Amino acid sequence: MRKGSPGFTIVELLLATAVFSLVLVAAVSGFLEIGRLFYKGVTTSQTQNVAKLVLNQITADIQDSTDITTLQNPPPNAEFTYLCIGNKRYTLNFDVKVNTTITDYSQKKFGILRDELPGNSGCAEPCYSAGGDCEPGELVFQNPQELLSTKMSLRIEPARLLEQPSSNPERLYNVRIRLVFGDDDVLRIVDPDNPTGSNVRCDSNLQSSQFCAEAEVSNVVFAGEFGP
Repeated sequence: MRKGSPGFTIVELLLATAVFSLVLVAAVSGFLEIGRLFYKGVTTSQTQNVAKLVLNQITADIQDSTDITTLQNPPPNAEFTYLCIGNKRYTLNFDVKVNTTITDYSQKKFGILRDELPGNSGCAEPCYSAGGDCEPGELVFQNPQELLSTKMSLRIEPARLLEQPSSNPERLYNVRIRLVFGDDDVLRIVDPDNPTGSNVRCDSNLQSSQFCAEAEVSNVVFAGEFGP
């Protein structure tokens, strides 16, 4: 082999490897950041869509009826918190992460259950099973529909869910829905003395909050607008 033939020294190889490693690390970091932004966008969009669907459903029911009850048995000490809009009963579970695979409602893993009551039942309080725990005047769930998705929770003060402005308290309603999606480890409590409602927020750190989202929507609706 002739002296002075072209080649790379060990130092040059080490420098080239270091530069390549830095470029690779930067590329992987950028890819992961893009992935986090993508999943953050997906969770935000899904949460916003569900919040709008819930709002639209409640709004439509209010527009079809003038028989609307106030919130019955507000938390935290009630077995069931519910209200009725015509013959549509909404059973609400505040500040609880939903698990749609659990249909045993005694485990309190639901968020918003909507069912339709028989015409002569009024606004009967819900109960778990007709052959078990139902008291006189209570009515078992009638094929309830869960309006929230798994890992979502209803995070709003109960009194703000359905309000009547003082200017027209009989038929005008202000409906507000606030949902939070995510596990407990990606949520932040604004006020430790009151870890409920709007005090629950997503962590601002993108790395931990890519699977967390908040959505709050509202609408003013006139009761009975499209009803008989």
